[in-house]
Amino acid sequence: MDTKTERSVFAAEVRMKFDDLLRAGNEAVRTQMTRGADLLLLRGDDDLIPASDDGYFPEGSMIRRVQSEHAVGLLFGPRAMTTLVLDPRVFSGTAIHAFNRKRFFLRMAHTGHVFETVFFGSKAEADAALARVHKMHESVEGVIPRNVGTWKAGTPYSAFGPEEQLWTVGSMFDAALTFYELLVAKLTDAEREQLWQDYRLFGELFGMDRSLMPATYPDFVEYWNGRINSGELCLSDDAKAMGYHLSFGLPLPLFMKPIQSIMELILKGSLPPWVREQYRLTYNLADAARFEAVTRAIRASRLEKPMSVSRRLTKAYGKPWRGDNAYLFNMVARTERRRVLRGRTSIPGFSDLEYLKD
Repeated sequence: MDTKTERSVFAAEVRMKFDDLLRAGNEAVRTQMTRGADLLLLRGDDDLIPASDDGYFPEGSMIRRVQSEHAVGLLFGPRAMTTLVLDPRVFSGTAIHAFNRKRFFLRMAHTGHVFETVFFGSKAEADAALARVHKMHESVEGVIPRNVGTWKAGTPYSAFGPEEQLWTVGSMFDAALTFYELLVAKLTDAEREQLWQDYRLFGELFGMDRSLMPATYPDFVEYWNGRINSGELCLSDDAKAMGYHLSFGLPLPLFMKPIQSIMELILKGSLPPWVREQYRLTYNLADAARFEAVTRAIRASRLEKPMSVSRRLTKAYGKPWRGDNAYLFNMVARTERRRVLRGRTSIPGFSDLEYLKD
């Protein structure tokens, strides 16, 4: 057999193995992330609240289109947190002022509920949630307790600091856009612009000054790249522990482990290499192949069922639904509570830090 023939045979074998992996990933996604998610959500139907067009983001808005995708709503929060804590000011404000550090995932569950209320609820519902958040944020100010990278101890931070707010909204927008384009479909330039404008309104609702946010999507990209290349972003060991466990240590019951392994693979593969380096996450060729297979399978399965969980529920029950991930948020909080009651730490290396104690 000549060299050219050998290469052709080898390429065919690789392709066959990849196709097998793709089919396996497709079946896993369909059975675990689609069917499983539907069953979990139906079990938690008390948490599913009718959507409202009398909201800040009515039907047809880009932010509702993107965030109503179950996988986006499920994954964008953990991914955003891995980025958020790279700014020591944001990490300090989040960590030091947590209302319950022994049950930090409970706080994250509350945050998830607030976001979905703003995304999908009526203006009255959103305003009530935003008022509670605003009141809580009034006390979130202080100084960084330790030197971190180029940041000196004593550097001030505030929940209403424009730089902290922009980094927070930018991290959320970047995560939502990444997962929508990775798992659903690519957006056009006009659609990306519309999504960024919706996120500008989202930031404004949480107290940001719209004039201090990038005016257009290209302006955001310029800001984002500039911040990434600024040399300011860094991780303390404490921030690394929190950011890692919020993405790769969600407290979930054993029956959710197969789904969790898929979630964690997608999260890891979606991160830019420089973020994986900050967390010292291993990501080899086998991981990349599995990531490509699973994400392709999700996109391919959508060609057969091009609708989100919320739209499937709408079709089944004849009225719009929102709060796709409410049951999962509550499941995480309940599992964390059981673990803490058994004497386990919510986030090892973070929840028990001395300087964070009251």
